[in-house]
Amino acid sequence: MEYPEVTSQQRDSIISLASDAEVIRKFARSLTDRLIAVFRDSEVKYHLEVEIDPDTESSLGHLLIKSAFGDARGRLAFFVDDSGIQGEYLFEKRGVDPFGRPAWFEAWKLLIQKDGLVSPGGSKTGQINARNFFATTQDNQMYEIARSLIYRLGLKVS
Repeated sequence: MEYPEVTSQQRDSIISLASDAEVIRKFARSLTDRLIAVFRDSEVKYHLEVEIDPDTESSLGHLLIKSAFGDARGRLAFFVDDSGIQGEYLFEKRGVDPFGRPAWFEAWKLLIQKDGLVSPGGSKTGQINARNFFATTQDNQMYEIARSLIYRLGLKVS
């Protein structure tokens, strides 16, 4: 297999990898803290019956999720594209592969850009700003993200 040449512009896009990744980690931690708070709200807990906890074995803001749809996890991964370093907060549902072995299947994701914009589902429409998680309007946006996540976890794994 041949690989195309990496351009100087592409190489330059990772020159601040460590600091860019740390900024994205900070936004991911803020995002997961808000998501935990939403799921622990008494009304939300009553209606959705979701347990969500930080993964104590991870320092990256990973989550462990239990719902009527089964077990899931959230984890941060990094990638690079033409706009530079980005983060994907992947939500994976526990299932069984075609051979009957336990496996994790991607159910949904949040794209986290280093400028703090978060895109539910990975598309760049309907973005929220991770820098503003102190505002009341963000509580409603996080509630919508929480409900979207649970819906996506409820879909059949194929």
